[in-house]
Amino acid sequence: MICPKNECLECGACFAVCPINAIKMAENIYGEYLPLIDNDKCIKCNKCNKICPVINKTDYKKPLECYAAYTQNENDRNSCASGGIATAFGKQIINAGGETFGAVLNEKFSFTKAENISGLEEFKGSKYVHIPAYHIYRDIKKDLMTDKKILFIGTPCQCDALLHYIGKEYENLITVDLICHGTPPYRYLNEWIKYVTKGMYFDQITFRGKRDYYLTVYNDSKIIYSKQHNEDGYFSAFLTGLIHREPCYSCPYARIERISDITIGDFWGLPQNALNGYMGKKSVILINTTKGKNFFKTVVPNLVVEKRDITEAISGNKQLTHPASRHKKQKLFLRYYPEYGFYKALKKCGILRETLITIIKNKLMFFPRKIIRRLKNEKKQTG
Repeated sequence: MICPKNECLECGACFAVCPINAIKMAENIYGEYLPLIDNDKCIKCNKCNKICPVINKTDYKKPLECYAAYTQNENDRNSCASGGIATAFGKQIINAGGETFGAVLNEKFSFTKAENISGLEEFKGSKYVHIPAYHIYRDIKKDLMTDKKILFIGTPCQCDALLHYIGKEYENLITVDLICHGTPPYRYLNEWIKYVTKGMYFDQITFRGKRDYYLTVYNDSKIIYSKQHNEDGYFSAFLTGLIHREPCYSCPYARIERISDITIGDFWGLPQNALNGYMGKKSVILINTTKGKNFFKTVVPNLVVEKRDITEAISGNKQLTHPASRHKKQKLFLRYYPEYGFYKALKKCGILRETLITIIKNKLMFFPRKIIRRLKNEKKQTG
């Protein structure tokens, strides 16, 4: 290992920088991908040690400005997790002849590149899972050298890894980090979906968007599974901090100082009169660099924007001050998982019992509401 094993971010910067491919990202028993060095091939160039973000200095920046905003595009507002800001950024870059790199939550769990507006559709929605980005670092650096405008949207650790890897400032690169809640290995989500769908083929997964705070699985735009967050085992395990990767519980990026040009997320806790009383989903935007500020100005005509005090962003997003909290049974989950798999490990940790109780409560509450609606309709009809 290049850095301490329990601190490794799985960022893959070392994998990308190795000039002779002596490093591979090897999957462990928990579905985490950690660097494995082939000592017979290694030429001791030390490049991996020089760029690892865990053992090298990170350039943190205090935000310059804070905004609440949402896109003017109604379709993007409805289909995005927050205010559609990431999509607005992507459109601005692509319309300028550039490219956007982001995570896609489908059967491939991959980072990819969008070169046209339609390609941005796959980036929409929150991804409550770790999607490796290290395979595209080299492509980004190659494209940067052609003077193309590049937008990279990822978790803070992925943005930091990319910046360490490329090694210098590029005016044509805009990095956008997401306010991250922690990310479990994607193997967990894959196992869960195969269980709840009985192995059916799926091509899209959403947690947020049109069905907000529902884990919804699609096959060719048809819903094959959908449960709200407190009725779904994976979603509940994620929200309670049971299944994050180990570095997430001591994340060095969970702070107000940021590493990217711009930071985005949900803007929770805004007063009702903010944004002229708009009641829909809203994004928080932290402008962290002059380059980010200049880029943001080009996007503003497509947004509804209001400058806010940064203390509001902090009060509504605890991940701007401290990492994800560890579930009291997280160590127990890690002990059970290798032997029993994801479903049985959740069951042994009591998560599935909790979701079942919630389902029963919700159903019991549904029937009185249904009866009340029926009585009201009958009263209206009898006039």
